Amino acid sequence: DYWLINQELRRFVSESEKAIVQAIAFSDFIGINEGQNKLQNLHAASVGVGARLILPQFYRVVVRFDLSQTLLKKDEENINFGIQQF
Repeated sequence: DYWLINQELRRFVSESEKAIVQAIAFSDFIGINEGQNKLQNLHAASVGVGARLILPQFYRVVVRFDLSQTLLKKDEENINFGIQQF
């Protein structure tokens, strides 16, 4: 069992027929039921900023870059890059 909260605030920075750029601020929180732990326990939390590049010529493709800071459960990786399709 687990719960997950992701909050995002997005703002359009640039829009054209070929590309849309969004700036983003976000926070992520997760709680996991691990054996003796209760589900409501917070196991990890982070906040960050990022950018999204949306390419309308490719159906629902988003290129993303995020820079985050962990608040709980220290992680050595603070940069995330990816290509996703919803």
